[in-house]
Amino acid sequence: MNFLVVDDDEEVALVISEMFRDLGHDTYIVATGMEAIQVLGDESCFFTVDAVYTDIMMLEMNGIDLAHEIVAIDPHMPVIAVSGASLESIEKFELNNDLFFHLLRKPLSESDLKTSIQKLVAFYPLTQKKDKR
Repeated sequence: MNFLVVDDDEEVALVISEMFRDLGHDTYIVATGMEAIQVLGDESCFFTVDAVYTDIMMLEMNGIDLAHEIVAIDPHMPVIAVSGASLESIEKFELNNDLFFHLLRKPLSESDLKTSIQKLVAFYPLTQKKDKR
């Protein structure tokens, strides 16, 4: 699978990208929600995105706002979100909605990521996604 990794912390994005690659997946890293929107909206982009992995807490555009934008571009695009915020903070963001396929907690382990990807593949086969486009 091809994952668009969105995180404004370059070091974290590189670590997450390496985890994806260790699990056999390709990644394209962007630092902002606006960059992610550009990649997703560009049909001529060399990287075909199967799913988005985004941090919730980012400066320019948070992961929740980004997820709303992604739904507007492609309502079938799965979004995996990660947050280091407390459960109380997460509840304030009302993350129990349909914006995110899965919410992961920091610190993130490769095992957590693998489980999330397995659930994604089982729930949302790539052929199903491509047929809906």
